[in-house]
Amino acid sequence: MRFFTHFSILAILALLLNASTLPAQDTATKLKAKIMTALGRAYATSAFKIAVTTPGHVVIDGDVPSYWDKQNVFAIVARVPGVKDISNRLSVQTAFVTDAVIRVELEEYFKRVCAIKDVGKNVAPVAGAVVSLIGAVNFPHEKALLKEIAAWHRGVKSVDNQIIVLSLDKTVSDAGLTSIIKGMLSCEFPCEEKTVQVKIEKGRVLLTGAVSRLWARLEIEKAVQNTAGMRQIENRIEITSE
Repeated sequence: MRFFTHFSILAILALLLNASTLPAQDTATKLKAKIMTALGRAYATSAFKIAVTTPGHVVIDGDVPSYWDKQNVFAIVARVPGVKDISNRLSVQTAFVTDAVIRVELEEYFKRVCAIKDVGKNVAPVAGAVVSLIGAVNFPHEKALLKEIAAWHRGVKSVDNQIIVLSLDKTVSDAGLTSIIKGMLSCEFPCEEKTVQVKIEKGRVLLTGAVSRLWARLEIEKAVQNTAGMRQIENRIEITSE
């Protein structure tokens, strides 16, 4: 009798443990399906291997033809509700070009397509097909444009964008900076404006609150970083469950 009682308890515990893992597995399967659907609008999904490990953590493997595509795949996945973190392990399979040639071509290309002062000085020596962008520009969109061009270029496998956006007014007060950032959130992130809080002290920005998508968290941080007068940023925005 005791044997059967003991066996029954173990069986019940095993069933409960099994049942508790099913919802997590089901959630991961649904999230993976959403990711593949989103990627399928721009790419052949057979090129990717998607894994959902811990809840909301996504691992992406596969090959892409350019560094721009690697960044674009990240952006697409980051927009999917339920994604909280991404390990982007995509391999860039681009034509081989020597580091010296990559630098020369980018410098010349920048000069031809960009109306940016001293733009030819924005490329540091290239190492291992990794392009480092340096120097300063006047506007955030110029910084983004240079990275976009470098990401598309043949032979480039990664881009380290160290370009600084010059402050138009180095004496922006904390109150003024708060007003600028809140105005930017209202214009560019209307869905997240009410759930994100901004606190500024001596040019140091603290972001708190919650958003539903990883993409929003990353894009808000990027937009704040490009705000004139901002010295430092700490992003504590959380990703809420769907």
